[in-house]
Amino acid sequence: MATNLWKGDADGNCANAANWSEGIPVANQDVIIPPWATNGLTSNLDAITSIALNSFWVQEGFTKNIGTTTGFFRLDITGSSPTRFLYEGSSTLAKFHFRKTGQYVSLEVRKTGVGTTGQPAFQMMTDNVSASASTYVGKLSVYSGEVSLGPEHQICELLALTVGERAAESDAVVHIGTNCRDIDPSNSPLLTVDVNGGMVYADNSLITVSQYGGVIEHRGDAIYVLNLWGGTSRLNNPTGTSGGKVITKLNLRGGTLDNSENPTQKTITNADLHSGSIDDPLAKLTWTNAVVYKGAKNDVEFDWGPERTITIA
Repeated sequence: MATNLWKGDADGNCANAANWSEGIPVANQDVIIPPWATNGLTSNLDAITSIALNSFWVQEGFTKNIGTTTGFFRLDITGSSPTRFLYEGSSTLAKFHFRKTGQYVSLEVRKTGVGTTGQPAFQMMTDNVSASASTYVGKLSVYSGEVSLGPEHQICELLALTVGERAAESDAVVHIGTNCRDIDPSNSPLLTVDVNGGMVYADNSLITVSQYGGVIEHRGDAIYVLNLWGGTSRLNNPTGTSGGKVITKLNLRGGTLDNSENPTQKTITNADLHSGSIDDPLAKLTWTNAVVYKGAKNDVEFDWGPERTITIA
């Protein structure tokens, strides 16, 4: 089936067949948004909502808007062949609402433009896909750019999230909204977050975080497992209640757990310490169970505040 190109010759109307090289997209087509398109996709944003596309590719050099300040462009990527969503554009505003995708479809944001105040360049939300076992939204990788997941308290369900996957592209800034979560309805937080670089603001609770670089600012209530290999995990919010109130299991293998500014009490239930550093000069971390050292004690640097007593298993 022929690839369908968005030309935008007439206007930004997604329901106008004249704007597409092959007419309005049909099931299992590969859709490309090329850099030379005349207009963005800015009206009738739900025109292909129920069309199960095979792939959707916004190519590098495309600068027009997708969606509007108040509306999201809706997509269904569940074609019968291997599927993929790839965004490489530089629009100041690109807003996508995924109805569903294949379970393990690759969603990649390799770069974005620079958004305006209050409107990050790339924004993403989903249907409540976990309500049905037959619908999914797949794995999202953000290499660089500005990305907001579940903006304005919208739902954003993902199988997994990886930030800064490519070593040379570590300037991603990702905001994870309060209603971001796993596709499994039994899990309210996002299932898996891997951070290799960039800056992540997490407003939700997280089940498993594996951090190898970059910075995460935790604002949600809980972190169930934090595997810290490198970078900085911040529990800071000096102006109010901060996230990471409870860390059920901390595996410290490198990097820094930073609680240097937060005035609120936090709890770490279990901790295995290999190496790295813990900054808690205000003595606001409560260690429920004995800390377990997995290496030499001098491999871990502490700023635990004055007159602290920590039990070691």
